[in-house]
Amino acid sequence: WQTEFDQLKAQHQQDMEKLRKTFNEEMGLRAPMLYWKDKQTTHGKWSKFWGTVSFIGIVGAAGGLGFQIHDLLKNTPANTAPETWRLAVLALVAVFTVWGVRLIVRLFLSHQHLYTDAQERITMVQTYLSLMEGEHLASRNDRQLILQALFRPASDGLVKDEGVPFSLAEVITRQGKS
Repeated sequence: WQTEFDQLKAQHQQDMEKLRKTFNEEMGLRAPMLYWKDKQTTHGKWSKFWGTVSFIGIVGAAGGLGFQIHDLLKNTPANTAPETWRLAVLALVAVFTVWGVRLIVRLFLSHQHLYTDAQERITMVQTYLSLMEGEHLASRNDRQLILQALFRPASDGLVKDEGVPFSLAEVITRQGKS
Protein backbone atom coordinates (compact mmCIF):
# COMPACT_ATOMS: atom_id res chain seq x y z
CA TRP A 1 0.00 0.00 0.00
CA GLN A 2 2.81 2.37 0.86
CA THR A 3 4.44 1.93 -2.58
CA GLU A 4 1.16 2.53 -4.36
CA PHE A 5 0.51 5.55 -2.14
CA ASP A 6 3.97 6.98 -2.91
CA GLN A 7 3.38 6.52 -6.67
CA LEU A 8 0.01 8.24 -6.48
CA LYS A 9 1.52 11.01 -4.39
CA ALA A 10 4.37 11.51 -6.88
CA GLN A 11 1.93 11.51 -9.79
CA HIS A 12 -0.27 14.02 -7.98
CA GLN A 13 2.72 16.28 -7.31
CA GLN A 14 3.73 16.14 -10.99
CA ASP A 15 0.18 16.97 -12.06
CA MET A 16 0.02 19.85 -9.61
CA GLU A 17 3.39 21.18 -10.82
CA LYS A 18 2.17 21.05 -14.43
CA LEU A 19 -1.04 22.78 -13.43
CA ARG A 20 0.88 25.47 -11.52
CA LYS A 21 3.20 26.03 -14.48
CA THR A 22 0.28 26.30 -16.92
CA PHE A 23 -1.58 28.62 -14.55
CA ASN A 24 1.46 30.90 -14.19
CA GLU A 25 1.93 31.10 -17.95
CA GLU A 26 -1.78 31.69 -18.48
CA MET A 27 -1.76 34.49 -15.92
CA GLY A 28 1.30 35.97 -17.61
CA LEU A 29 -0.51 35.97 -20.95
CA ARG A 30 -3.87 37.13 -19.59
CA ALA A 31 -2.89 40.82 -19.60
CA PRO A 32 -1.68 40.78 -23.23
CA MET A 33 -4.80 38.88 -24.28
CA LEU A 34 -7.07 41.41 -22.55
CA TYR A 35 -5.05 44.20 -24.17
CA TRP A 36 -5.50 42.70 -27.65
CA LYS A 37 -9.20 42.02 -27.04
CA ASP A 38 -9.62 45.67 -26.11
CA LYS A 39 -7.74 46.75 -29.24
CA GLN A 40 -9.83 44.38 -31.35
CA THR A 41 -13.06 45.88 -29.99
CA THR A 42 -11.83 49.45 -30.45
CA HIS A 43 -10.57 48.95 -34.00
CA GLY A 44 -13.70 46.97 -34.90
CA LYS A 45 -15.88 49.92 -33.88
CA TRP A 46 -13.69 52.46 -35.69
CA SER A 47 -13.56 50.22 -38.74
CA LYS A 48 -17.35 50.11 -38.93
CA PHE A 49 -17.56 53.87 -38.40
CA TRP A 50 -14.98 54.77 -41.06
CA GLY A 51 -16.40 52.14 -43.43
CA THR A 52 -19.81 53.80 -43.18
CA VAL A 53 -18.30 57.27 -43.59
CA SER A 54 -16.29 55.99 -46.59
CA PHE A 55 -19.40 54.61 -48.28
CA ILE A 56 -21.34 57.81 -47.63
CA GLY A 57 -18.36 59.88 -48.83
CA ILE A 58 -17.99 57.91 -52.06
CA VAL A 59 -21.70 58.12 -52.83
CA GLY A 60 -21.81 61.79 -51.82
CA ALA A 61 -18.73 62.67 -53.86
CA ALA A 62 -20.04 60.88 -56.94
CA GLY A 63 -23.45 62.52 -56.58
CA GLY A 64 -22.03 65.96 -55.86
CA LEU A 65 -19.56 65.88 -58.71
CA GLY A 66 -22.22 64.51 -61.05
CA PHE A 67 -24.53 67.34 -60.05
CA GLN A 68 -21.77 69.91 -60.60
CA ILE A 69 -20.96 68.50 -64.05
CA HIS A 70 -24.67 68.43 -64.95
CA ASP A 71 -25.05 72.04 -63.77
CA LEU A 72 -21.97 73.11 -65.74
CA LEU A 73 -23.21 71.47 -68.94
CA LYS A 74 -26.77 72.74 -68.46
CA ASN A 75 -25.58 76.36 -68.14
CA THR A 76 -23.29 76.11 -71.17
CA PRO A 77 -24.90 77.36 -74.40
CA ALA A 78 -25.28 74.79 -77.15
CA ASN A 79 -22.32 74.26 -79.51
CA THR A 80 -19.90 76.13 -77.19
CA ALA A 81 -17.26 74.98 -74.78
CA PRO A 82 -17.71 75.64 -71.07
CA GLU A 83 -15.80 78.59 -69.71
CA THR A 84 -12.24 77.66 -68.74
CA TRP A 85 -12.46 79.08 -65.25
CA ARG A 86 -15.56 76.96 -64.55
CA LEU A 87 -13.75 73.83 -65.72
CA ALA A 88 -10.75 74.76 -63.53
CA VAL A 89 -12.96 75.23 -60.47
CA LEU A 90 -14.73 71.92 -61.17
CA ALA A 91 -11.38 70.15 -61.56
CA LEU A 92 -10.09 71.69 -58.32
CA VAL A 93 -13.23 70.68 -56.42
CA ALA A 94 -12.97 67.17 -57.89
CA VAL A 95 -9.31 66.82 -56.87
CA PHE A 96 -9.97 67.89 -53.29
CA THR A 97 -13.09 65.73 -53.07
CA VAL A 98 -11.28 62.62 -54.29
CA TRP A 99 -8.33 63.39 -51.99
CA GLY A 100 -10.65 63.72 -48.97
CA VAL A 101 -12.49 60.49 -49.77
CA ARG A 102 -9.16 58.67 -50.20
CA LEU A 103 -8.06 59.82 -46.73
CA ILE A 104 -11.27 58.51 -45.21
CA VAL A 105 -10.93 55.18 -47.04
CA ARG A 106 -7.34 54.90 -45.78
CA LEU A 107 -8.56 55.38 -42.21
CA PHE A 108 -11.09 52.60 -42.75
CA LEU A 109 -8.46 50.27 -44.18
CA SER A 110 -6.03 51.06 -41.35
CA HIS A 111 -8.55 50.21 -38.66
CA GLN A 112 -9.58 47.09 -40.56
CA HIS A 113 -5.92 46.01 -40.69
CA LEU A 114 -5.40 46.63 -36.96
CA TYR A 115 -8.64 44.78 -36.14
CA THR A 116 -7.42 41.74 -38.06
CA ASP A 117 -3.99 41.92 -36.40
CA ALA A 118 -5.54 42.00 -32.92
CA GLN A 119 -7.79 39.07 -33.84
CA GLU A 120 -4.76 37.05 -34.98
CA ARG A 121 -2.90 37.75 -31.74
CA ILE A 122 -5.85 36.69 -29.60
CA THR A 123 -6.05 33.45 -31.56
CA MET A 124 -2.31 32.89 -31.09
CA VAL A 125 -2.55 33.40 -27.32
CA GLN A 126 -5.50 31.03 -27.02
CA THR A 127 -3.76 28.43 -29.20
CA TYR A 128 -0.55 28.77 -27.20
CA LEU A 129 -2.40 28.28 -23.91
CA SER A 130 -4.28 25.24 -25.17
CA LEU A 131 -1.05 23.72 -26.48
CA MET A 132 0.60 24.39 -23.13
CA GLU A 133 -2.27 22.73 -21.32
CA GLY A 134 -2.15 19.69 -23.58
CA GLU A 135 1.65 19.50 -23.23
CA HIS A 136 2.18 19.77 -26.99
CA LEU A 137 4.90 22.41 -26.59
CA ALA A 138 7.61 20.43 -24.94
CA SER A 139 10.56 22.08 -26.68
CA ARG A 140 11.74 25.60 -26.01
CA ASN A 141 12.09 26.23 -29.75
CA ASP A 142 8.37 25.68 -30.28
CA ARG A 143 7.53 28.07 -27.46
CA GLN A 144 10.05 30.62 -28.70
CA LEU A 145 8.60 30.51 -32.22
CA ILE A 146 5.04 31.14 -31.03
CA LEU A 147 6.01 33.83 -28.52
CA GLN A 148 8.07 35.70 -31.13
CA ALA A 149 5.09 35.78 -33.48
CA LEU A 150 2.80 36.82 -30.64
CA PHE A 151 4.98 39.63 -29.33
CA ARG A 152 6.21 40.98 -32.66
CA PRO A 153 6.12 44.75 -32.99
CA ALA A 154 2.68 46.05 -33.92
CA SER A 155 2.34 48.16 -37.02
CA ASP A 156 0.64 51.51 -36.99
CA GLY A 157 -1.94 50.20 -39.43
CA LEU A 158 -1.57 53.05 -41.87
CA VAL A 159 -2.01 51.83 -45.40
CA LYS A 160 0.89 52.98 -47.50
CA ASP A 161 -0.01 55.28 -50.33
CA GLU A 162 0.74 54.04 -53.79
CA GLY A 163 3.77 55.61 -55.41
CA VAL A 164 3.55 58.89 -57.22
CA PRO A 165 4.03 58.84 -60.98
CA PHE A 166 7.59 59.17 -62.22
CA SER A 167 8.77 62.67 -63.03
CA LEU A 168 10.05 63.46 -66.51
CA ALA A 169 13.62 63.77 -65.19
CA GLU A 170 13.36 60.36 -63.53
CA VAL A 171 12.06 58.77 -66.72
CA ILE A 172 14.91 60.28 -68.76
CA THR A 173 17.61 59.22 -66.28
CA ARG A 174 16.26 55.68 -66.05
CA GLN A 175 16.24 55.24 -69.83
CA GLY A 176 20.02 55.30 -69.97
CA LYS A 177 20.40 52.70 -67.18
CA SER A 178 18.07 50.06 -68.62
